[in-house]
Amino acid sequence: MAEKIKLTDICRKLGRICLYLFLFDCAATGAGRYIKVGPLTPRILLAALIVLFASVPFFTSIEEQIRNPVNWIVLIFMCYVIFEVFRGQAFGNNQEVLASDVKGFIYMLLIPAVPVLITEKKYLRRAADVVIAGCFAHAAFCIICNACFADLATSLYRKIVNWASATGWGKIQYYKYNAYRIFGRSCIWLIVGCALLLGRIVKAEKARAVCGWGLLFLLNAEAIVLTYTRSVYLATAVAFVLALILCLKTAPVKKVLLQTGALLVLLVVMIYGQELALKQGVFQFAFIRCFNFDLDAHFHIPHTWARAKKVTTPITSSSDDIRVNTTDGLIEIIKEYPLIGRGLGATSPTRDGADEYFYIDMLARTGVVGLTLYLLPIVLALIRLLKRRKALKEYPEPGLIMISLIAFLVATYFNPWMNSSLGIACYALAVAAVWTLPEIKEGTDEQCAES
Repeated sequence: MAEKIKLTDICRKLGRICLYLFLFDCAATGAGRYIKVGPLTPRILLAALIVLFASVPFFTSIEEQIRNPVNWIVLIFMCYVIFEVFRGQAFGNNQEVLASDVKGFIYMLLIPAVPVLITEKKYLRRAADVVIAGCFAHAAFCIICNACFADLATSLYRKIVNWASATGWGKIQYYKYNAYRIFGRSCIWLIVGCALLLGRIVKAEKARAVCGWGLLFLLNAEAIVLTYTRSVYLATAVAFVLALILCLKTAPVKKVLLQTGALLVLLVVMIYGQELALKQGVFQFAFIRCFNFDLDAHFHIPHTWARAKKVTTPITSSSDDIRVNTTDGLIEIIKEYPLIGRGLGATSPTRDGADEYFYIDMLARTGVVGLTLYLLPIVLALIRLLKRRKALKEYPEPGLIMISLIAFLVATYFNPWMNSSLGIACYALAVAAVWTLPEIKEGTDEQCAES
């Protein structure tokens, strides 16, 4: 007699399908507003379905869920957010920012939902596959747009830029040196793709697999370069170093060093080939935009952009001035209300509604209590990961996803990544990934080897 299919299993399958679509959407598009019906977008609808389908297995295993401290912390945080909503209303804070804060923090419900869907290694690997596929779509779009704008179809530039802005996909800007700054709202997910791909490259045994994963890694890396964004560059460097350390502990050292070294050389050759073919100033603009350093004045790279007299005043100066005005106003709020903040929607008076610094925003709006509650599940997940680190040797994905989350936390200092679906999706996936790690007790490896 055929075994009956349980409602819990059906809900888990449907929830995983929605989760995979959600993750692909995050990695490929960022904003998720390409279709909009009133307040509803694909991102909001998928998140609601994930929580709905996950609620059945969550409550059927309620005893286990009660023992998980992460669930209690998320519940307390959501109650605290409601308190800060009323507090923000009482202070008459910016209502648009308040509504945006609420919409962002609602995604925190994914943190208890995703772990009941991603319960095994195979489901986490499928989620990683989906993220890599979304990153490939995003990276390919960035690189194709850059090539087309630089040489093939510059007349389409304005149309593409207007489309990208209207759909919320991101921004495309033209600067000097024939360089196009292409930074989609999901560019941060390209770092997640790079971390996962690096892990797969060093674990792959067949040359064909190494070449395939390596090509995808190079595409992601070049798309990251085209963002010309300091916070993304910094987060990428942090993620790369941490992922490299993890790979050195989970794969042969010589193999890891040779393959990562080859990838870095190929990336430089790839970008320089683009310099020659499209006569772009990728290196020049990257150094001036992010480091205020005129590379060409010291190391002239031929056959790129014409060496004409160009104004090389710091391109970042205006951006830095705006950021200083933002932080100064928020710091004054923090000094006045350090413990519980001034409620959601609190903004800098000089830039009402245009704040960017996540941690300072959180301290101004929710205080030390709110920021601590928000970060505490990450701390618990990291502690669990360190306790079960032996399992990473054969199963490195949880470690790589946690590294990706650390990259998010670095980049979000300069951007509000973590008060949105993009950051919280990585947050939830990292918590779920760590909870799939098996426990390997001391001496287990040696016993298995002897047997």
